[in-house]
Amino acid sequence: MLTYPNSRRVVSPSSLANSSNNMSKSIIASWLFGLLFVASAIALVAQFRQVSALKLENYNLQEEKKLSSNKREINNDSDLTARLQELILLPADQPTIATVKDLAVGAQRSAFLANAENGDKMVIFRDRALLFRPSIDKIINMVGSGNFSELPINNSSASSSPAIDLSSSPSSTSSESSSSNVAVQTLEIRNGTAVAGQAKVWQAKMTTKGYKVLAIGNAANSNYTETTLINLAGKDVSKLEQELGVSAVNNLAGGEATSQADAIIIIGAK
Repeated sequence: MLTYPNSRRVVSPSSLANSSNNMSKSIIASWLFGLLFVASAIALVAQFRQVSALKLENYNLQEEKKLSSNKREINNDSDLTARLQELILLPADQPTIATVKDLAVGAQRSAFLANAENGDKMVIFRDRALLFRPSIDKIINMVGSGNFSELPINNSSASSSPAIDLSSSPSSTSSESSSSNVAVQTLEIRNGTAVAGQAKVWQAKMTTKGYKVLAIGNAANSNYTETTLINLAGKDVSKLEQELGVSAVNNLAGGEATSQADAIIIIGAK
């Protein structure tokens, strides 16, 4: 036994050993508590991530269900224009609708079709053109009439691009397809407004109705206030008058050149 001067405390070797053992146990207990705390924290983080992933998956499923429930089934052009009317405000005029097809990978495309895919719908109004993708219910592109030169039209008088099939418009009714049987079969279309590209738009529109457009161009002046139909050949133009909402005249306005077509359409401001 050890004794210290000026002190009554007596420390035995066994007491030192017990104190050392107690300290070791405390250290071990602290390490075990720390490991348990770290393990619990890791488990909580993992559980939180799992719950977050489940919530995100459930949210995505709910959004897909909403998208599916809101998505309109498009079977014809009437369905298409009705759906577009729900997405944006459309002009009052009747559009020309064409289907994108036979797009080759890596082939040169017009700017309008830069992001197009087969099955997309090109919807052409007098003042704008839309590219709509029914598969995802989204408008892919839209241009104003000033950029109508970007539009590819699959006929001999326009662009040679094979990407647009004007004849595949599903809303072409029997009355429209039978218009090719009316007396007037060939047309020349002239733009009588200051808006560039109108003749090309009308070319596409009249082609879908069954007429053969021999030529397009500009009228002698650009201040026509109304669309004018000139019956050059004296044939039956009643169907064409009904389609355009105008009455045909037989004489060209001053300055306008004649044509080999059965009739001339001069596009006006309305």
